[in-house]
Amino acid sequence: LHRRGLVAFNRGQLDDARKLLNEARALYVKASGERSVDVSAVEASLGTVERQAGDLDAAEKHHQLAFAIDKELRGELHPDLARDLHNLAGLARLRGELGDALDLYTQALHIEVKSRGKDSVQAALTHNSIGLVHMATGNFAYATTEIATARDAFRIAGHGDFAFTEHNLGIIRAAVGESGG
Repeated sequence: LHRRGLVAFNRGQLDDARKLLNEARALYVKASGERSVDVSAVEASLGTVERQAGDLDAAEKHHQLAFAIDKELRGELHPDLARDLHNLAGLARLRGELGDALDLYTQALHIEVKSRGKDSVQAALTHNSIGLVHMATGNFAYATTEIATARDAFRIAGHGDFAFTEHNLGIIRAAVGESGG
């Protein structure tokens, strides 16, 4: 049910995704209790659905619960904890709480580098997100550094988000009046 909920989400069927994910959550709770890694994973997915639906308060509730469960069960340096922090940072960024977003992204990056390595795709995604926060504050020098770091890691990994970093770097060049690449 969890995977079916994710498929529905990827198809843009948010109501179906929410229904399937809640059913999966109920089954996981019945099997393992309220505080299990399976429940945490579904809570993170529900948070993503609610974020996409525009209900940031509901999204935050789900992401906070996933974070609390993962912190309790997984420890301080588990990649799922980084996922939860990244999700919470994204919500803060959407709300315009850029200082909070930067702090949460930085915490997520620390865990990603320690658990997966500095050139991991997850670390690159977070470097790009940190760069976007710096872009929003007009700190283009820091934004360039973060997004270039992401670009280099995506290049190493052969990851498709390489193109997004090039796009973001182009936006920065335009914002500071540079031309070309």
